[in-house]
Amino acid sequence: MGLAATIRRAATLATVASAANGVRQSADSSERKQAAARQALADALSDARGVPLKIGQFLATTNGAAEYQRLTQGVQPLPLEDVIPSIERRLGGPIDEFFASLEPSNAAASLGQVHHATLLDGTEVAVKVRYPGIAKAVETEIGLAGLMPNVGPARAWGFDLAGYKSELSGNLRRELDYRREARTQQRMWQMNRTEGLVIPEVHMFGDGLLVQDWQAGVSLDEASRWSVLARRQLATILLHSFFRGVFVDGEVHADPHPGNYFFRKDNGGTVVRLDFGSTVEVPVQRRTALLKLLMGCREQDNTDVLGCLVGIGFDADKLASVAETLPSLCSILFEPFASRSPFAMKNWKASERADALLGENRWWFRSAGPPDLFLLIRAFHGVIAQVDALRIAVPWWQILTDAIGPAPLWMARSWRSPELRIERKATRFSDVSTKLHVSVHENGRQKVKLAMPAIQVLNLAEIMPPDAADGAREAGIDLDQISQQAAASGLIPQPLFSWQRDTRDYRVWLE
Repeated sequence: MGLAATIRRAATLATVASAANGVRQSADSSERKQAAARQALADALSDARGVPLKIGQFLATTNGAAEYQRLTQGVQPLPLEDVIPSIERRLGGPIDEFFASLEPSNAAASLGQVHHATLLDGTEVAVKVRYPGIAKAVETEIGLAGLMPNVGPARAWGFDLAGYKSELSGNLRRELDYRREARTQQRMWQMNRTEGLVIPEVHMFGDGLLVQDWQAGVSLDEASRWSVLARRQLATILLHSFFRGVFVDGEVHADPHPGNYFFRKDNGGTVVRLDFGSTVEVPVQRRTALLKLLMGCREQDNTDVLGCLVGIGFDADKLASVAETLPSLCSILFEPFASRSPFAMKNWKASERADALLGENRWWFRSAGPPDLFLLIRAFHGVIAQVDALRIAVPWWQILTDAIGPAPLWMARSWRSPELRIERKATRFSDVSTKLHVSVHENGRQKVKLAMPAIQVLNLAEIMPPDAADGAREAGIDLDQISQQAAASGLIPQPLFSWQRDTRDYRVWLE
């Protein structure tokens, strides 16, 4: 890439950085101002292919704001005549020696675009071609990103920014390698054991070119308006394939934005998965420790939460300072697996509850995670967003066990946490409360008896009966402060407060 082009790409990144700063600064503003800031960032991201658009697609997957969703639909495709020379060079001959027809693209993404074509034998195929010059542009942007200073919460809380940049740049380089993508897609096509999941078969590939079966379908947004039965099947397919990838195959599709999926009504519901440039491998220890953690969360047993997180790859020394909160935190993060009935995503609010539990320590917990876990977390967030969009409750644990079979469960039960040379604290699910109790007696007789999930202590001021809340305040009891203290303790069993008012006795405790 020449100097002028490099300067242009640097200017694009500077515009994106400025717009991103606007989003951060608008966090405490009105919703209208926040939406305007998000729109400005989306506009900046959509103006360029390569790294900026990739950032936008990540936001669309993890944020959910309407302003980012159009970024999953890609950008304006290049004209057919501009890409034919690249296709012919990569095929090693004229177009008509390989295709009976080749149509202009209607699907352009961050690194390449797709054309509908027909092979000489009549087979309909999708021809994915990398943009001319995009590889050099991405390398330039990776280099420019490497010059960015380590500022903000990332630096203050000790994030391994060099590691994150290395992971992201490595992932982008892998996405540019269509040969690698084709081999990955063929492998996943062969390993696919999820009924209802379609992975297109690869016909030919080369440097910057991939030809595969043509697949059609509708968007997630349209599928979310289908019948309850169809939506339930789609959600089951999405979760089943993800769980099998993590715990059996050891490799997961890691670019789950909506543009990489089609949905069809055939056979009660079918999911088509596209674009295998970004995948993440899940080593045996990581998947086994994660499954052990999920099992312990479901049973609320004596599973060592800190040890499991270290087995997944978290930094033991960093986690030690927030060890008491880890069982409660994991109970929030993995609540769908612990539910004994089909789980409704709308009731989860995991991010809000986790932030309420950890407070500022949320940055410390996040910084304890290894950079190479980032893509797996992104993949998980993507699946969550898809199931949430389908507006259907499904039994996560049943789908998990159906997907992986008994062998991984047996391995997880047998797995032992690594020896840790740090001061051990109570970090087992069985150490924390499961219930929050509110009891009111009047003249010695019980008038109110409430029992709810212990995690509700984080919303104590909101869930207390009005008369009890008013009485607590009159007695000088700060409900918000008590919630914070309970969170800091890791929600261990404890009395929270009690007081008398006239003929009434009030008591609130964790059990």
